[in-house]
Amino acid sequence: MAGVTPFLFDGLKAGEPGLVVASARNLAAVRQMLGSDGDDQLHFADSDTWGSGNVPSRVLAIDWTIRKLLATASRCRYVGEFTWLGAARRKEWCRHEAAANLLRPSSLVSMLCTADTRVNSAAFLEDLRRTHPIIAPDRANPDFIEPWIYLAQLNGNSYHPAPLHAVTSTAVDDQDLSAVRQRVRAAAQAAGLTEHQMQRLALAATEIIANAVHHGGTVATVKTWTAGARFFCEVSDNGAGIDDPIAGYRPPAPGGGKCGLWLARTFSDELRIYSSDAGTTVQLSFTLP
Repeated sequence: MAGVTPFLFDGLKAGEPGLVVASARNLAAVRQMLGSDGDDQLHFADSDTWGSGNVPSRVLAIDWTIRKLLATASRCRYVGEFTWLGAARRKEWCRHEAAANLLRPSSLVSMLCTADTRVNSAAFLEDLRRTHPIIAPDRANPDFIEPWIYLAQLNGNSYHPAPLHAVTSTAVDDQDLSAVRQRVRAAAQAAGLTEHQMQRLALAATEIIANAVHHGGTVATVKTWTAGARFFCEVSDNGAGIDDPIAGYRPPAPGGGKCGLWLARTFSDELRIYSSDAGTTVQLSFTLP
């Protein structure tokens, strides 16, 4: 309360509307502290239920709300409290926290992120420090890592190369794409994914294979395998690579547009991108039921 309420009060005085995403308990406390001052200018959302689903769904809900706020004001403010549990979601959230430094210009949005040190792991809190350049109220964070470096390190440290026994297919055109998609689905079914997971895998793989065929060079190589409790689908091409450090993290605009990587990230449990002059590899993974 000591950090959040002054941040919101200052915004209201400057004519900056705001979005507050926090636990129900903390939302009630913020509302009580602000009284009626923020009724017309502040939007409140329960972090346990709002934008439910995976991390990209939450990010998309935040993005669209901020767009609405900026449609009526030159600047806005955002307060976010992370309450989700689970190591995979925490890691994926930190990926998006890093990308937000490039997606959210400070000239438009002032962002204040909070996390309860009593319930979140030390590893997660360490990642938060790596993805936020400033510690409130205005202290430079010596642990901050530039987003493109952090994302590359995170992908590299969690990379699982395809084993020799991985099932391999290739695609060079849209006709091949349909056949390869069927092979991927068959491999997922044999591995034990649910029907819902297989539908999401088919959509995600289609987006990635299509990108590789149309933009990545001459051949898209697709490999599938199971390792431990996870099913993997990897798509590689020999194109020029992806030089955008936040490819797949930029939410699609309400009017649509190019969002294949974003959709694939939304449909899968985890998505990693490895890009170089030799081409690009996109690896999707799903947790076996």
